[in-house]
Amino acid sequence: MQISPITQFTPIHNIANKKQHNNKNTQNPIIQSTTTRPIFAYQDFNISFSGRTPENFYAQDFNRNNMPSSMKEYLDYDYETRQHIPPEQMMGEVFKYLKMAKNFSDVKSIYPNEELFQNLHSNKTKGKTSLLAEIKVAKEMDDAPLLKDGNDDFGMYLLRKIYVEGKTLKEINKDFYEKDMNEEYKGLITKPLSNDDTAAYGIRFPKQSFWNSFIATRDEYKKFFVTLPKNSNNPAVHLPYETHSNNIPSDGNKTDRANESNKPRKKAPRKYKIQDYQKKQLANDIKSSDMSKTEVEKKVRKRFGKDDPQASFIVKYLSPIMTVAADKIHLSEEMKYFNQNNPQNKNDNRTLFERFWKANPYILEQYAKTITDSIEMFEEVYESGGLIPINTDLEVVTPQSKNKKIIDQVNPDFLDLLNYTQNIEPTRTEKYKKHEELQKQWEEHFVERYGELNDTSENTDIAENPVTDEGVDISKLSEDEQENLLYKIAKENNGDVFKLKGKNGQNIYITGKLDEGLAEYLKEITKYLPTAFTRQFTNYVMNNPEVDDRFKLAIATRGFRDKLDDERVMSDEEFEDATLSLPMSYIMSHKNSERAASAAISDVLCNTLDDMPISVHKLRVFEFYDLLESVKNEKENAQIPAILLSHKKEIDALYAKYNNQLSNAEMNKISIAITEGLSKYSSEKSGNNIDPNYKAIMLMLKASINNSKFSKKIFKSYITSYLSTNSACISLLNKKLSDEHKQARLENIMSDLFEELLFKRVPAQRGFYETPLLTVINRENYDKYKYMLDPEIRASIEENIELLSPDIRNRFNMTNEEQKECDKYLAGKKI
Repeated sequence: MQISPITQFTPIHNIANKKQHNNKNTQNPIIQSTTTRPIFAYQDFNISFSGRTPENFYAQDFNRNNMPSSMKEYLDYDYETRQHIPPEQMMGEVFKYLKMAKNFSDVKSIYPNEELFQNLHSNKTKGKTSLLAEIKVAKEMDDAPLLKDGNDDFGMYLLRKIYVEGKTLKEINKDFYEKDMNEEYKGLITKPLSNDDTAAYGIRFPKQSFWNSFIATRDEYKKFFVTLPKNSNNPAVHLPYETHSNNIPSDGNKTDRANESNKPRKKAPRKYKIQDYQKKQLANDIKSSDMSKTEVEKKVRKRFGKDDPQASFIVKYLSPIMTVAADKIHLSEEMKYFNQNNPQNKNDNRTLFERFWKANPYILEQYAKTITDSIEMFEEVYESGGLIPINTDLEVVTPQSKNKKIIDQVNPDFLDLLNYTQNIEPTRTEKYKKHEELQKQWEEHFVERYGELNDTSENTDIAENPVTDEGVDISKLSEDEQENLLYKIAKENNGDVFKLKGKNGQNIYITGKLDEGLAEYLKEITKYLPTAFTRQFTNYVMNNPEVDDRFKLAIATRGFRDKLDDERVMSDEEFEDATLSLPMSYIMSHKNSERAASAAISDVLCNTLDDMPISVHKLRVFEFYDLLESVKNEKENAQIPAILLSHKKEIDALYAKYNNQLSNAEMNKISIAITEGLSKYSSEKSGNNIDPNYKAIMLMLKASINNSKFSKKIFKSYITSYLSTNSACISLLNKKLSDEHKQARLENIMSDLFEELLFKRVPAQRGFYETPLLTVINRENYDKYKYMLDPEIRASIEENIELLSPDIRNRFNMTNEEQKECDKYLAGKKI
């Protein structure tokens, strides 16, 4: 083997000498170098073959001297300590305030001495083929934010990616298209990110020698990440004022600081944002588990992916998320009530949770949905994180903390949320304990005052004048003495005293517990409703901040409201408005539960009573009470309320069935029933029981789906998707209903659909929208029945027609015969 010396490296030659040698000889450089034997220098780059460490990185002059000036200033401020911080972590720490900056002006004010930021400016390029040009065109067509976190500033996005996350151009390009870009721009923005795009904003990468070294060692140094102290001194940063807030005011004078402190904090861009479709998917995943934290965590990992950052965030805070969700639906109270009234059989090996979810599928669905809603809330409050370090116990890390393992850095609002979640369980336990103590006191009080309930050995004479337990004749006391006595008795019994003004100038006293009066009132107006629905609604009202003492006093004084002249009690008009708005606000957030309850009650009435009018299917759940109370005085109908109360178990069973999640087979049966019922719809059978607008739309749909198989297929697919969150529609499959009642039930179901059919705009092609109704009907059938519509609805439909994409508009403008021909063509294509 022949070994040739490698002699062309690091020669000591000046440029002039090189030129002279090159002119004299053009032979092979290796032969030349071995012949002329030039002088070579040994250059030591401090290359180490031992394990790389951050200390070695900063020991290299070409790393330390070429890093961003802000980073070098931070390092040199306390070199002995900070030389152990990996470069990636140090860069993120130095430039973390970029997350607080709203624009390039803020960046320059925070980092005034950073040379790399001096030339930052807005995009001024006019090119038509770059990524920035595509973004500009896409933004002109859609108002949605460019990024999922709600931000539109692409320049700030690029700057943060480089200096906060330490990403290369290739990595930023991947993140933008795969994780950060808003879904609405997928397909509209496709160009790859280039150096021209960063240059358009005046964004500069760190010097090449440092950057290459930084990227090459980045992954290897992750194992050296250290816990950074809270608010470590950063001489390169100049904030207008010291704060944990994400606000950056433009001026730092004292007046502005005082004004700024009184303003609500502006929210920073969100780092995580769960999409609506992800919430639905995750809710369905969660429902299939046993709802334990471990199982829910598995479902989250499986849905998002094991290493997905959003999944890691959710799992990290899953325990408080589930705590908040359980508290929202009063799960603890529901389970306590269930456990007291459903003791476990000896042969039943199921756990309490298994028995509870089996018996209460509607609560299971509500819990799953509330968990996903709570995830969204946590992500919203989290924003982009913050500067407050928290440990694995979700507590702030301080010098006195025993647990110093930092898992995240959060903002003050998120910290408040975490503190709230940790107080939920102790607060509830204390509430139960206090309730049991009060219950015991009341029982002892009644036994002491009235004796045992079965003790009838003593007779009590009614005194001519009322007396107290101490034998004091109240009629002989002055008004002040009576008032003091009332307060004393109320205090002994944990009650309240309200001194109200009467119209005759005299004071009227109300004593007792307003919450108990409210609970009794709710018990009365919901007595005909399903038990589970009643509990949910009662919890909603009892914990509603809008239900104040004025409302509760109006309930307590209903028998003599006309004798009062006190603003602390709602007027009759205010009380009537409140009694209407409370149920309506509950229905708006529990639409499916309300439909299920209404259907269960009307079905029991139809099954047990002959000649029930079809108008019963139009009643909303809170209208049954007024109806049933009004018929008590009618001789022929007086027995109806009692009959309904005697069938309460049947109502509860139907409600559970109608409020349960539908299987695919059930959804298919219902969509067929709705489609077939619509194809046979007879407006004559409805009479005046349906709004003319609804009748017109149903006739348009009937004509269209009977004419075109493709239109029928579109309508059926839309119904199927609608059923995923509207299980109460299964009531249409009740075989005991007559044809007239089934049509009335169909009309009721369709009435809930009309708002989406008529007004929901689904983004289609660029700048166009599709309205569900207009994808099913055509102009011929629309023109045939549009005269039945109100002018406002007709105008809205005409406006939506103009927004249709060309393809959908062409199909809409087809005649019935043309659509039939089109169906034949599509059938041949097997579409």
